[in-house]
Amino acid sequence: MPPSTADSKFDWSPYMIDMQRRIKRAWFPPKEQEPREAIMAVVFRLHKDGSISDLRLPSPSSFEIANEEAQKAVTNAAPYRPLPDGEQSFEVECTFNLDFFRGTGLNDGSRMYLKRI
Repeated sequence: MPPSTADSKFDWSPYMIDMQRRIKRAWFPPKEQEPREAIMAVVFRLHKDGSISDLRLPSPSSFEIANEEAQKAVTNAAPYRPLPDGEQSFEVECTFNLDFFRGTGLNDGSRMYLKRI
């Protein structure tokens, strides 16, 4: 579902791709020596001017440093681009999936997903 009202004709794909790119650039997953997987979701409110608030971690992993790095990535990537005319603030869920079974870092099985909630 695109992060807009049902009658909006705005194409959200470029906006969300840019947001995801910004967060990925700010994300520095911890390095692990032993096989481990960590999945955590960061939720935040995105405002009209691209600022964020109400950052929380409703689904933390048991890997505390990974939780901290996921939250820092969302915070450090802000502010995001302003929302288009007619759009108001909304919540975004950013899910980070770290897979240390194949190595470390984003190119080794780690993924990040964005969606409006």
